[in-house]
Amino acid sequence: MPGTWWTRVFVIIATLTWGVWMLAPTFLGESTQAMLEAQAAAASSAAESSGAESDEQVVEGPWWASLLPEGRINLGLDLQGGIDMTLQVEVDEAVVSAVHRDVGPLKTLADEDGLKLKDARRERGEPVLLLQGGPEVTDNDIRQFMGKRFDTYEFIERRSIDGGDYLAFGLLPDQAKYVGDRAVEQALETLRSRIDETGVKEPSIVLKGGNRINVQLPGIENIEEAVAAIGTTAVLEFMLVDE
Repeated sequence: MPGTWWTRVFVIIATLTWGVWMLAPTFLGESTQAMLEAQAAAASSAAESSGAESDEQVVEGPWWASLLPEGRINLGLDLQGGIDMTLQVEVDEAVVSAVHRDVGPLKTLADEDGLKLKDARRERGEPVLLLQGGPEVTDNDIRQFMGKRFDTYEFIERRSIDGGDYLAFGLLPDQAKYVGDRAVEQALETLRSRIDETGVKEPSIVLKGGNRINVQLPGIENIEEAVAAIGTTAVLEFMLVDE
């Protein structure tokens, strides 16, 4: 039937036209908005050099620019190259560091509660606190203090270190998991912030199994600089200001 045949041809031509229209910004290499901004900047510069009033000048782009879509297709690594790396988050180190940070507050709170400790330290390489009581301080006093002030720890065992008896308290598994999850989240936030500073468009930052983060940076030119920026160790410093 002629009517049906022409309808099919019209649908095919319309579909192809729409596809070309949507892909036009990608073929041109920049969005229509960027083209208009570049033309506006060039016209403004020319107006300033000639002493014209730039505020009164109206900049118009080509007649077909307003007909094109504003966006373009983002090309992935397979089309424009870039960086594809997988980073490992040291969750165990984060947990150990969290336990180490509790040593200072523990000593302060023990003094406030009148608990005299001879020594308080973190076991080397383990998320474990070692507490040694002073004179007239019993093991039960230390365990009650820990249950009241640091309920995220549990008593493990007694340990003999350098000729002294210590009570060992380990971080609860749920708390250790929470600290590890927070470390991964902070690593993701830090990576996103640092990658945004590099100016890479449409990066992919995905959390994979085993506390690994996959980072894809399409179209990046200076690979060494990007790797250096991502891999820089963040340092937080507190400075005492004398007013």
